[in-house]
Amino acid sequence: MNKKHRKMGGRKYPEKVGYLVERLLKKWKKNANQRELTYNIVWKRVVGEQVAKHTRPLKIVDRRLVVSVESAVWMNELTFMREKIKIETRKLFAEYGINIEDIIFRL
Repeated sequence: MNKKHRKMGGRKYPEKVGYLVERLLKKWKKNANQRELTYNIVWKRVVGEQVAKHTRPLKIVDRRLVVSVESAVWMNELTFMREKIKIETRKLFAEYGINIEDIIFRL
């Protein structure tokens, strides 16, 4: 039997590259959405509802949580609370298996 006609998992192979890319992108997008949701939930637990309204966790790069801040006023407030936020962030993100060493605030 020729490989082109052999079925595997209900699909003939080899599969078209476009189909594979589409499946991978869907999976990546789903995972990215899940990560974003997890970051937002944990961040809200760390800083509380009021601060979370003015900030948003963007991504984690080299074990640093990058957080978008609404204004310079909020940036200043968060700078004063930085150490407390870092401790809570490490603890709560660790519950999800995410290792955070530092936080970067960006406007």
